[in-house]
Amino acid sequence: MGLERMINEITRLFQSAEKTIDKPILPSYIFYVSDKGIDKAIYDLGTKKTHLEICEVEQEFLIDMGLMNKVNYSLTDEGKGYFETRFIHGNIAEAELFIKQKLQQNPIVNLVCQVFYGRGKIGYQQLVALLNHHKVDDHELTRQNIFPFLVLLNKFKILVLDKKNGTFYLKEPLVSDVVIKQYYISPSTPFSNLLNIKKTLRSCKGDIYWIDKHFRKEAFEIIIDGLSPDGVKSLTIISTDENATQSAKADFELLKQELAARNIILAWLVLTDKTLKLHDRWLISDNNVYNIPPVLAIIRGQMAEIIKTESKIDLKLLIQNSVSV
Repeated sequence: MGLERMINEITRLFQSAEKTIDKPILPSYIFYVSDKGIDKAIYDLGTKKTHLEICEVEQEFLIDMGLMNKVNYSLTDEGKGYFETRFIHGNIAEAELFIKQKLQQNPIVNLVCQVFYGRGKIGYQQLVALLNHHKVDDHELTRQNIFPFLVLLNKFKILVLDKKNGTFYLKEPLVSDVVIKQYYISPSTPFSNLLNIKKTLRSCKGDIYWIDKHFRKEAFEIIIDGLSPDGVKSLTIISTDENATQSAKADFELLKQELAARNIILAWLVLTDKTLKLHDRWLISDNNVYNIPPVLAIIRGQMAEIIKTESKIDLKLLIQNSVSV
């Protein structure tokens, strides 16, 4: 294959990936569901009614939380377990705890807990400003829009709502090892930003590729803290040579030796073609694909998102057009 043809093919692959990347999940159904709506939907499905009799936002919630099968619209095993707990055995406390844990996996709930826990009483308008700042819905949210959301989280003891004074406070920190589909990077949560990229990396197994044209050596700390102790064969960084400084290369060699002791191969490839444009950053593994922010954006807490995607990227030509540092 000629050099020009190879360049065009690599560019085409990445342009195709950029066009097909999933839209941000924007799970804004969370502003429209209620505890009664959730229970009614699961009861209806558990008693053989069809999904056509269930409100669309409740369907979105049940599918996203793994309680309803999106193929045949029946309850999953988890959904059936909830139905039995809530409606057959009548264990309300256990059922509510289950839904609380599911709600905490919602990216918007995760964002609110991440930003506002430990900051005392928060006014409704502060929440509206946060949500619109992160553009979590297709439309601008108002105090009226977010009130059912607050009532829902109050019901499941995620926050305590003071309707009289128009405030709320987070009851407990959000601590979960469950990796969700979308994280928000926020300037006010520098620790959580790093924690979330580490959790994302820890979920990756097999052969892992971190693609970032401006990859920086500061990410080596994320790698050593974030890599799973099991199931990882290799991690390959693909970038330009922009930040492949002598200092970065020295740190890379030290990390490479340490990971080798864990039977993990670390490699750093730099692109030899200066005309190749890499716009998106990716974390790709045998089991996951994430669209991620630049390393510096994560460290500085710039407005960004980590998004799990179903996009497929062919790395072969990219690797062939790179050399080791």
